[in-house]
Amino acid sequence: MRRSVVSENYRTLYSGVGSFPLHSVYVEDQANLGNFLLDIAPGITVLCGPSGVGKTRFLTALDRHMNGDNTVSMAVQVNDIFDDHSTLSQDILRRRSSCRYIDTAAECSIIRSHVTADSGLADKRDGAEVAVFNHDSLSHLRYIMGREYESASFQELDREDGVPGQWRYFELAYRGVTYGPGDMSLGELAALTVLAELSAAKKGRVLLLDEPENFLSPRSRSHLIDVMTAHVIDRRLSMVVASHSVEFIERIPVASVRVMSRLASGVSIDTIAHESPALAALGIAARPKVLAVVEDNLAADMLRGVLALAAPQLRGEVAIVQVGGDGKVASVTEALRKCSLGMATIGVLDGDSRSKVEDGIIKIHPSHVTYLPGDCPPETLVIKALWDNSTVIAARLGVTSEQLSKALTFVEGLDHHDQPDGVSNMLGTSSAHLVETALRTLVSNEPGSTEANELVEMVSKLLSA
Repeated sequence: MRRSVVSENYRTLYSGVGSFPLHSVYVEDQANLGNFLLDIAPGITVLCGPSGVGKTRFLTALDRHMNGDNTVSMAVQVNDIFDDHSTLSQDILRRRSSCRYIDTAAECSIIRSHVTADSGLADKRDGAEVAVFNHDSLSHLRYIMGREYESASFQELDREDGVPGQWRYFELAYRGVTYGPGDMSLGELAALTVLAELSAAKKGRVLLLDEPENFLSPRSRSHLIDVMTAHVIDRRLSMVVASHSVEFIERIPVASVRVMSRLASGVSIDTIAHESPALAALGIAARPKVLAVVEDNLAADMLRGVLALAAPQLRGEVAIVQVGGDGKVASVTEALRKCSLGMATIGVLDGDSRSKVEDGIIKIHPSHVTYLPGDCPPETLVIKALWDNSTVIAARLGVTSEQLSKALTFVEGLDHHDQPDGVSNMLGTSSAHLVETALRTLVSNEPGSTEANELVEMVSKLLSA
């Protein structure tokens, strides 16, 4: 998957815009769960919490209820995403959305046990239809696993363990060798299982995934949530995921994470304002993967704004340190890159420093540095954007155009470093909010869009190295 496509999918997910089928779930006096209301986030909702808290029990109960089991004490509110201008009952909407529960570990176990125990497997496969992964699904498999598979396919065979239903016999071709489940890694089986379900999901469906990241490496888990997000956006799926994956929590919107905890009366589900409670519930301390060295506070605000607008999934992966002056950015970056910090380091210079590096005035290796948008000091860039787009930006800031114009006029004559702070103080907003609002107009047009994407590309390369 191209990074630009991945970032665009996350921008859509973070916007919260769009209609998705599942809106909320109310659990009432359900055994071992108690009573609670779960608000479903647009697109993807991740349930995290310690093992045994009730994530699997909740997903299986929801699956039974969505598929018509009236013995489950639940009430579900479903949106009509097809908007066919008819008034449909919740029962009809529930049936229309349909629901599928996938336990990756259990599916892998079923596949392995059938391959081992079924002596007549070859004869059954001879009469079964072969479903071949299409170009997109094969590309997604390559992206998740980091291997250039030539093909992937599966056959659906009847189960032989006394349980109704079917299981999938997967087959892969890699470097001229074709092999089945018995010779696959569990990671390959897990990825194939999830991708087969995603590919089969029709528009407006509800998918309940129980630890889909099982058996995958950290990099593969990050790529898996990228692929899941792509399917959610493309097909307007509602996906509820039980996960222990820090990679999932760090990439999706914080507003999409729910922390489950056990009470004496049942289960509590909390919405959080920062990913730290979710990571704490998994016993993990938040730790960035990239250290970005910038000049000053406004440069830090600008970098955060670019990441928030162009690649929101990276928000938890980049730490920012201010050192003062473009020369210090270069020297500190080169010094830190020689240390064993456990994270990659990159210098992020103001846009007007680009020529100084090219001319050798600032000494830093070109691959160790990237630049904020613009070819002038970022303070000047922000002020210019405020003037050029005052009507739109004033509305986004919640002030009148006249108030914004007065603030801009008031700071004329101040040192350019002090002008953005002067405007934000007069308008009663934070410098970070002012900068991000100005950046919205900058990165939506050229050359700002290309420059922002170049910055994101450099950071992404460090994360994937």
